[in-house]
Amino acid sequence: MIRGGLRTRLIVDSVRFAVVATLQQNGWFDPTIHDNPPGVRTHQPFRYVPRPVDWSEDIQPNAIAIGTEDVAGAPFGFGGEVQDTTEMYVDVFAQDDSLGGQVAFDIRDSLLGKTAGAAGPQIDVYDFRQATPAPFTTVDVDLIEVDRSLGDARAWQRHWFMVHVVLLDEYGDEFEDEPTLGSLQWTPSAQQSWNRIQEVEQSVP
Repeated sequence: MIRGGLRTRLIVDSVRFAVVATLQQNGWFDPTIHDNPPGVRTHQPFRYVPRPVDWSEDIQPNAIAIGTEDVAGAPFGFGGEVQDTTEMYVDVFAQDDSLGGQVAFDIRDSLLGKTAGAAGPQIDVYDFRQATPAPFTTVDVDLIEVDRSLGDARAWQRHWFMVHVVLLDEYGDEFEDEPTLGSLQWTPSAQQSWNRIQEVEQSVP
């Protein structure tokens, strides 16, 4: 069984993967995507960026950033069972409110399992150390809410939406096997999503 810091890292990376894959599937990174009714989107494509360390620095729209806010754990029940809670934020920095709200609720609905090809409400946790990653467990989406920046904000913050996600991971002791999951095919599209994440996360100093 995978435990400790590695487990948390794989959970966080798997949520990043689920979000980026959803946005990619919906065409948000594609500058030539056609909407229904037909027509090329008039907005600039979104891009995945590091979550800002200094919030006084401008972020050019349209951008998505994903970060971990808090990880807490507590023992429960008997037999060494553990319950970990991980809080994450998906920041959507958009060029206008309608666009930011649409992307934020696309993310919310996917993580709740409300859309076609959705990720949730249980998120597959992949072992990204493998050449062909496969899920080894799942985490539950315990809470998800969309909020936005209000008040006197910098220009780049005026269309800033935040998707707050709380994940619940329950597992047994180190001698207990992970539940058996169906093997999902790792597609070229999935690899493209994971490469996008790696390029950004590895570029952060």
